[in-house]
Amino acid sequence: ITVIGSAASAVKADIIPYFSAVLAPLEMYITMKHDDESQVLLTSSMLTLSTFARCVGEENFSREFAEKCLTIAMQLVETNDDPDVRKCVFTLFGAVATIVKEEMASVMEPCVNLMISSLQSTEGYNQHITGLDNTHLPLELLDDDDDENAGEDDDEPTEYDLLGVKANIGEEAFVGEKEHALVSLRDLSLECGSAFYPYV
Repeated sequence: ITVIGSAASAVKADIIPYFSAVLAPLEMYITMKHDDESQVLLTSSMLTLSTFARCVGEENFSREFAEKCLTIAMQLVETNDDPDVRKCVFTLFGAVATIVKEEMASVMEPCVNLMISSLQSTEGYNQHITGLDNTHLPLELLDDDDDENAGEDDDEPTEYDLLGVKANIGEEAFVGEKEHALVSLRDLSLECGSAFYPYV
């Protein structure tokens, strides 16, 4: 799925002859239920669909299907409390805006409110200890013994080091969500004209 999206991004309009053949499986993946293992199919499909919307243009990416994509995207956000899903949904919002333009007005409010909520959210930014080695504690809270032992046994990662890595990855997902929310808001402001004015 990702390779197809990359190919579309590279060849632009030359991907049009293959659009209809790719559309059916993409729609299937974004509407089917997913678990943690298969969720990558959902997010990859949304990103590839977004790429196709920008490459094939409104002549080939029908407004009817674009509106359907918006409906599906909102449903996905409601049923998947996941920053990666929201990130891909935001990308799809921005891509669909290039198709429907000012007709985005009918769904503009929930789309914009969702992205603003994402930007205002502090989820993923809670200050906490990610391991038991005190490496993420403020310096003033470290014991003298911790200072003296700092740097010892650094060559061999422990189970607690891996826990810290997992926490950092989680935080990156929330940062990515906010980044895509900002980019999508920019797309809406550029593509939707007066429909976006009330949210400026």
